[in-house]
Amino acid sequence: NNNASSSHIGSITVKQEKTNSKVNQVQKWTVQQVGDWLKSIDSEFSKYVSSFIRNEVNGQALLLLTKDDLKELRVIK
Repeated sequence: NNNASSSHIGSITVKQEKTNSKVNQVQKWTVQQVGDWLKSIDSEFSKYVSSFIRNEVNGQALLLLTKDDLKELRVIK
């Protein structure tokens, strides 16, 4: 029973490391890479690219965007 528990904890650790790795990658994105990512989500998101570029939203800023920021960027109302 103890082994199953520690194995479960191990898988959580692996998932957390993968998440941290993705966050670290996104943090390094340039403004252009954020724009490319927006376009890759759906063609509907392409209309936000110029606003993100104008506001210099790079990967680090992207991860810190709040609901108010998204309103200011006109992504949400």
